[in-house]
This record gives sequence, structure tokens and C-alpha cells, in this order.
Amino acid sequence: MQSGKSLVTTHVLPRFFSALLLSFLGTLFGGMFIPETAALALGVVPLMILLLLLIKSISAGSKRKKGLSTYGLRLPMWLVYVFTLLFGISIYPLIDFYVDTMGMALVVAAFGITSALFGGLFIYTYMSRKDFSFLGGLLFFTLLASILLGIANLFIGSDLVDLGLSFVGILVFSGYMLYDISRMKQADFSESDVPAAVFDLYLNFINIFLDILRVMNFFTSKD
Repeated sequence: MQSGKSLVTTHVLPRFFSALLLSFLGTLFGGMFIPETAALALGVVPLMILLLLLIKSISAGSKRKKGLSTYGLRLPMWLVYVFTLLFGISIYPLIDFYVDTMGMALVVAAFGITSALFGGLFIYTYMSRKDFSFLGGLLFFTLLASILLGIANLFIGSDLVDLGLSFVGILVFSGYMLYDISRMKQADFSESDVPAAVFDLYLNFINIFLDILRVMNFFTSKD
């Protein structure tokens, strides 16, 4: 059984690309067959999955010594695939909005920028001898503060705050790339940790992509 760094390229990356493809197919399927209101309602399902996983993750600390994966959570791979498919369907109204306001070319450009950033961070961290696992606490509290500020901004309605949060989101999820890949390189990373690793990489990628779209939309809408 493989463990540690070798699993990243043999198990994590292929499954990550499969999850990303499923999400893309979900977006296409949603755009062709599912009304926007139904897609938005369907988005409640992945959000509930995220909430349940967050609760489970918070409560897992005392249980890890009793067999829970050292990486974090043990997830079935099918659940990760179902999540990415449903999430892809649920965000198609948002992607349609950006296509309508910015044009398909800029949405594709945002995806290309995200892929380049994701790939660069992945290669750098995978090849580097530096360990970025110390970033976990800082990233978590920064993300939590951003979420709370984002909720407050729903009532404030400031475009500048929204822009700032988008830049912070790009930085935070780029930081999570460094953090997650550093953990995957550790010797105790095993095959049972792979689904959780794929899940984290997918969330990093899709959040960077959506934040880049928000930044680009801010500047193009001002023209």
C-alpha cells in the first residue's frame, strides 16, 4: 500500500481531475436542463454536506487517536463526486451571470488564470522542501473572519468590501493549496485520506475561480 508523497500523483491528482470534470459536466447539464430556481435550490444540498463535514471535523479532534484519519476526515469517494456534481449544477446560474456581464472569453480567461495559479502552487509545494502545515490556524481564522465580514456586507452592500473579500479569498485558498499539499507529502498520509484530499483541492480550485471571476467582474462592470 502506498503512502505519503507518491499518493499525490498516483491517486489524488487523477481523482481531482475527475471531480473537476464532473463539476463541469454538472454545470453544462444544469444550464441545458434545469431551471435556475431549481439549480439554486439544489445548491442547498452541497451546502448542507459542507456544514455537516465542518461539524464533524470540529468534533473529530478528540477521536483521531481512536482511528480517525490523521489527515482529517474519512470520506467515501462517491460522496466527493456527488458533491462536486451537485455543486457544478448549483453554480451554473452564477456562471451564466458572469458570461452575460463579462462575456465567455473573460470567463474562460478566469478559468485559465485559476488553472495556472493552481498548477504553479501545486508544483512549487510538491517540489519544495518547505513545510507549510504551520499555516493552518492562520488560514482558518482568516477564512472565518472573511465569512463573517461577507455576511455583514450583505446588509452593508459595499462593492469595495466585496472586492477586498475576493482578493482575500484568492490569498486564503492559495494558502490552503500550500497547506494541503504539505500535509499530503507527509509519511502518514494514506489511501484512506485521498477522498478528503481531493475534496480540499476541489474547494480550493473552485473558490479561487469564483473569487477571480468576482474581481474581473468588478473591474469590467466599471468600464
